[in-house]
Order: sequence, then structure tokens, then C-alpha cells
Amino acid sequence: MVQLLPHLKVVCRRAREDAGVGYAKVAGEAGFSASTSISRTFEGTGDAWPKNPDLVVGAYAKTTGVSVFDLWDAAVKLAREEAPTLQELAEGALADANAADQSTRRVSGKSPSSRRPTAKKRQAG
Repeated sequence: MVQLLPHLKVVCRRAREDAGVGYAKVAGEAGFSASTSISRTFEGTGDAWPKNPDLVVGAYAKTTGVSVFDLWDAAVKLAREEAPTLQELAEGALADANAADQSTRRVSGKSPSSRRPTAKKRQAG
């Protein structure tokens, strides 16, 4: 599963740093306490979304001069670059299915091919 928030945090922090803007200015623009809200929550290590992400991203946009759309777009592009490809997902699903099959064999002591034949196979034989 791809998560967007970590990428949005990175993009907003980079825009803020590139513009030479401190936490306090962004927090003030968003109407938050400078000491807690921006630096400890949005740019911190937590995984929780801010209550109003549009307000927070808008504050970054206004204080850095970077468009809200450009901030979101850069976050989506960054997430896509790091997202697994369909091929990787398919390979992972196949590996999971093989591991489950191996686990079933260990529990039952039988391979899938050693199970009793179905009625059709009995009639054909």
C-alpha cells in the first residue's frame, strides 16, 4: 500500500527549507502554535494526518511561494517513484501463494497432487 503523507511531508519541508522559512512562520500562517503543531506533527515522525491538511499545505504554499497544486503534485510523483510496480506486486502475490501452499503441505503432510481424486477423475480412470 502506498502512503502519501510521508511524501507530502518531505515535499513541504523541502519547500520550506528552500525558501528559508522557519516552522514558526508556517505554523502562524496555519493558525497553530509554532512550538508544537508544524515541527512535531506534520514534519515529525508521526503518521497522523493533520486535522485539516488543506490548511496546512496552504500555509506551506503561502509562506514558500510554491503553489498548493505543485506541492501535492510533487508528493504524488515522489510516491509513484517509490511505489512498487505491478510486476513487483504480482511477484509478491505469487511468493505469498507459494509460501501458503508450502505451509499447507507441512501441516497436512500431503502435497496437493496426493489428495483424493475427484469424481470426474475416478470415472475417467
